[in-house]
Amino acid sequence: MGILLSHLQPCFATKGTIVSFKAPIIQMRADEESPRVLEVKTAGDDVEILNAHSLIGGEYYQIHDRAGNEGLIHRDYVKLHYADHREKSESLHYKHPQKGYDTTDYRLKEPIPKSYPFADEKFSKVDWNIGIGTNTKSHYAYQQNLEEQTFSQSYSFDLSLMKTMSREFQNRSFYGLKIQFKWRENEVTFQNGANATEGRFVLGMGPNIDYQFFQGEHLLGIFESGFTWNYHQSTVSINPQNIDADPFDDDSSNTIKEYKDFKGFSLSPYFTLKLGFPTGIKDTDFYFSQTTTIQLPYNESSKDETNNPTYWDKANPNKSSHELAISADFHLGFSYRY
Repeated sequence: MGILLSHLQPCFATKGTIVSFKAPIIQMRADEESPRVLEVKTAGDDVEILNAHSLIGGEYYQIHDRAGNEGLIHRDYVKLHYADHREKSESLHYKHPQKGYDTTDYRLKEPIPKSYPFADEKFSKVDWNIGIGTNTKSHYAYQQNLEEQTFSQSYSFDLSLMKTMSREFQNRSFYGLKIQFKWRENEVTFQNGANATEGRFVLGMGPNIDYQFFQGEHLLGIFESGFTWNYHQSTVSINPQNIDADPFDDDSSNTIKEYKDFKGFSLSPYFTLKLGFPTGIKDTDFYFSQTTTIQLPYNESSKDETNNPTYWDKANPNKSSHELAISADFHLGFSYRY
C-alpha cells in the first residue's frame, strides 16, 4: 500500500461504528513489505476517527488501537456518525463493491452442509465411452502358406464405476471397477486362393485408478491406470474356395466352410491419458482419451472337430496361441459425478 505513518496530528475526532464483520487496524512501516495488524475490530464496535476529513491513500482513516498506537482502518468498514441527513445515505452493513457481500465474514451459513468441509457430497463418478484402435497382429497358426493378411480396427465400449480414494479437499483421486467390451476381425488369404476370417470378442473386467493432475476452468487432465482380466471368444472360419473341386459336390471336404470356436483368458495392463471438457450440464464432463494396452501372452482352446485338416494346425489344431502385443485406442466419452 506504500503508506508511511508519521506523527499525524488530528484536528478533531469523529465517532463511528464498525459495519463489517471484522475490521483490522493496520500499520505500515518503511522497513516492512506487508502491513502489521495492530488490532481487529468487530461489527458494532464504536471507534473514534482522528481526522474524518482526511483520508490516507484515499482509502484509510487514522485511528488509535486500544494501546494508543496510531494506525489505519479502511473507510468502507466504518460508518461515521454525522447526526444529519448523511446518516440515511450510508448502509449499516458492509458489502464488497464488486462481490456484493461482506468479504470479512468467514462464518458458515446455517445449516452447515452435510459434506462440510468438502464442497459437495459427490464422491463417486461413472465414465462411459466408445473407442476405436489398432488391432493386434496375431492370427491362428494355419498349415497353409499365407498370401495376405488384413487386420481391421478394433472397436470398444468401456464403463467405469469409481469412488474417491479419500475425502481429500480437492477430490482428485478415484478407484473403481472397469468393464470393457471389445471386438475385432482379421482376414487372411492363402496362396491357394482360400481365405479365412477370425472374429474376436473380448470381455474385460478389472480394477482401475485415476488421478486428476490438472484442473482448470475449461480443461481437466486425468491419468488412469489398471488392468483387466479378459475372457476371449474367437471364431475362426475357413472358406477353402478350391477351384478344382466340383461345385455341385456338397460332400466335398474341399468346398465346405469350417468353423472353430476358441475360448481363453488373459491379463492386460493399460495406461490412459484423458482430456476433459465441461459440457455445461451439471456434474457432467466430455472427454477425449488415448489408451495404451499391453496384451500379455495367452492361449485359446477349442473342442470343435473338423472334416478337413488341411488348413488347421497339424500339431495342435484345437489350440491358438497369442504372443505379447501392444495396442493403442482412442476414446470419446462422458463422465458424470454423483
